[in-house]
Amino acid sequence: MPISSSGFEIDLLAKLLEHGGFHRFDALERLLSPNLQLVHQLKILEQLGCTMQVHPQRGVKLIKSGLGAWCDYLEERHAHQIGHHMVIYQRTKSTQDVAYQLVSHAAGDATRYEGYVILAQEQVAGRGRLGRHWFSEPDQSLCFSVIVSADQGRVNQLSIASCLAVLKTIERLSGLAVQIKWLNAVVYQSKNLCGMLVERMDDVAVIGIGLNLNSPVALPDEVRARAMGVHELVEGRGALRW
Repeated sequence: MPISSSGFEIDLLAKLLEHGGFHRFDALERLLSPNLQLVHQLKILEQLGCTMQVHPQRGVKLIKSGLGAWCDYLEERHAHQIGHHMVIYQRTKSTQDVAYQLVSHAAGDATRYEGYVILAQEQVAGRGRLGRHWFSEPDQSLCFSVIVSADQGRVNQLSIASCLAVLKTIERLSGLAVQIKWLNAVVYQSKNLCGMLVERMDDVAVIGIGLNLNSPVALPDEVRARAMGVHELVEGRGALRW
């Protein structure tokens, strides 16, 4: 089932995401209304999947952000853009399939779901082009689908645009030049970092993106041999979490 959150924990998460160090208790308390206790709001973040370190003198440090907290955090900050509404699952078969289920129940108005993002922490039946299976490990990758309006002629353009967007993001993070493997993958030194799948349904296209955050470990040898994680390109960051 999807999970979500609301309220002051969104502002707390935004503050904790500002940097990777400790945040003073008084600075966090200033974000809350007078009738709310910081300890209660931190517990809500924990229930939504966040992991934090609390030090009696130094304050609170975010170790891992939670799925539910991310949902409203992103929706609030992208009210009129892609991501204005997010459906986030801890585990699902395929985010593409979830997107198709939404569109199929649109009663002839599929564009009303334009901008929706479906994201999963674990995807057990992901797929790539030509029916290939997309392997992913829990917590080690970003697997999501985006619904956008599109006519038939835009499908290839959307695939290229999606690749370029991921490429620029990775290059900004790492400072290294990565490449596009036309038409639907981003690679570094011939190893896959990200794969795309763009499928059209009615008046919309569903853009599926699978981005390896960390190096695959529990995957078949032939998959691990041709894949790598973004963390390998980002010096000093260690394993990435979301």
